[in-house]
Amino acid sequence: MPTGGDKGKQPLLTYSKYRRHPFDLVMQRLEEENSHTYGIRLKGLVVLDIDVDDENLIYEMHRRFGYTDCIVKTDRGFHLYYSTSEKVILSLHEEGLSIDVKQGLNAFAVGPHSLRPDGVLYQFLREPFSLCDVPPIKQEKKSSFGTVVSASNKAQTGIRHNFLLKKAHEYIEHVESKEELHQNLLYDRDTYCADPSSVPDVEVDGIANWIWDKRLKNKIYSKRNSAFRISREAFHQIRALPNGHVALDLYLYLNDKHGHIFGKTFQINVDALKASAGFAFGQKAIYKAIQQLLGIGYLTVKKSYHVGKHGRIFQLSTPKDVV
Repeated sequence: MPTGGDKGKQPLLTYSKYRRHPFDLVMQRLEEENSHTYGIRLKGLVVLDIDVDDENLIYEMHRRFGYTDCIVKTDRGFHLYYSTSEKVILSLHEEGLSIDVKQGLNAFAVGPHSLRPDGVLYQFLREPFSLCDVPPIKQEKKSSFGTVVSASNKAQTGIRHNFLLKKAHEYIEHVESKEELHQNLLYDRDTYCADPSSVPDVEVDGIANWIWDKRLKNKIYSKRNSAFRISREAFHQIRALPNGHVALDLYLYLNDKHGHIFGKTFQINVDALKASAGFAFGQKAIYKAIQQLLGIGYLTVKKSYHVGKHGRIFQLSTPKDVV
């Protein structure tokens, strides 16, 4: 998939029902846009997009999902490539991890040797690899007891690490020292994990050290206790509009709900916004805000209204992405 735009991540062709676009067409679009970036479509692949420069997370993902040497260094972190023959359902953000999961033909990851307009070069972390050699992801076994753990209903082999990781997230805001956290995790391992002797101390140490480091760096995120970014340019440009506080409020809301998934499309139901999202503005003000965001390019219409099928379908954008 040829890509471009101000960050080199905007698709320059529509998603095709076929596996890949013709090479000549891809090169033509890259030359037309003077772009040096491309995306790898993820049919049969899963990419764990680590959004922080922390190689300890690579080790953590290897432990949970199997070893892969197919890793690309990105601007802020790493792309770990795995293969899969089925949909992988993971909610790593709910564990406080800054990791997105990308998969499927309609998803892509910026490929190695891509050079973004800001000078960021995506490159192999280790040796170059072929997509034919990407190892399969090891699916985590689901707990048969759900969230209920007791001395008689233990965390079984295959889910013990995840159990201890979740316990670490529960403890981290309440313990006074890393040693206290470590002792709590050792107790949970010995009391609530099946065959605790096969969970080495070094594994428990690794979990305690990792989550404690996150606490020291103020990076403990969970559900609403997390952050999303918008550019200062967008903030000032939207705020300067007539009654810009309405458009800015709408833009923040849309980024909160949809901005974490690149290229996500959505509909805007004004009545629902007023009823459930806490918007204190009238319908006319919200409709005007939508038109303002469309007008300056921070919102685009991907599909027009279709009678009896769907309303307008939108996508977040930046002014340079609007054609």
